[in-house]
Amino acid sequence: MKKLLFVIIGLALSACSTPSQTKDEGVALTPPQKTEKGFIRLSPKSQYYVDGSSIWVDSEKKNLINFDTVINLHRGHHIYTEATDKVSRSIRQHKVLDCQTYRLTHIDSYIYSDFWGQGLVFMPKKQANRSVFLREGSSLGTIGQILCANYYKN
Repeated sequence: MKKLLFVIIGLALSACSTPSQTKDEGVALTPPQKTEKGFIRLSPKSQYYVDGSSIWVDSEKKNLINFDTVINLHRGHHIYTEATDKVSRSIRQHKVLDCQTYRLTHIDSYIYSDFWGQGLVFMPKKQANRSVFLREGSSLGTIGQILCANYYKN
């Protein structure tokens, strides 16, 4: 009985001394109001942009156009182990557009410590490719039509 009492006391003390996990609520951010040079805003009320300097056509498959989108965040999180004072401020996503099928494939995402996809980079360990067919009239559909009209040559 005494041994059981010591085990219970030991477990209670270890439970009290274990630091509790606090959920990171994030830091409120104020995204830039002025659009950075070279970026195209996808929607007037969003912080979702196409980086004009990142657009390139695949050298082997001319119907594939590669480009990056950048999302400036409203809430940042402390994710950088090497710089604990930095918070995430933007996400840069690489996408591939097939101009023959209007299929948009999301390749990967990187999280940055500064707005506009700059600063320290955090690379998520696990990423999945996702594809969608662009709808006419959507903001990505409009950008897709513009990119294909300007970069795709049959």
